[in-house]
Amino acid sequence: MSQIITSGGYELEYLFHAETYNGNIIKQNPLDTPKFSSGGSSFTDVVKENIKRFSLVGKGHVFTIDLQDGHFEADGNKLYPPTEVLPGADLRLIYWRTVTRSVGIGPDGRTLSPQVKYIIGWQYTMRGKNHKWEIGIT
Repeated sequence: MSQIITSGGYELEYLFHAETYNGNIIKQNPLDTPKFSSGGSSFTDVVKENIKRFSLVGKGHVFTIDLQDGHFEADGNKLYPPTEVLPGADLRLIYWRTVTRSVGIGPDGRTLSPQVKYIIGWQYTMRGKNHKWEIGIT
């Protein structure tokens, strides 16, 4: 991946691809700027859509959360949630990232790079109870 730094001061090692139910694909760009919205991040374009599948692509891997049945895929290998997704559940996308910045110098004498952790998953509410499943990727 290129060495493009976001406005937040760190490089995105994974970029998302979001597939909508109407067949559109929304791809995040390395600068994390929106394509269809006037402000915000690339994710601003996603929140306005009904997402079917959401993938993180980078470091030679593809991680996907499928919002039709709730399964997760790592390079095509499926993993199903530890609890059953109830019939009629309307799965909503969970996506966020945390950035940990350490103050210090690495062994090469350079400032340590921020560590980014990506979280993807789903949630739904049924009979007054919230259900969710998240997976972290570093």
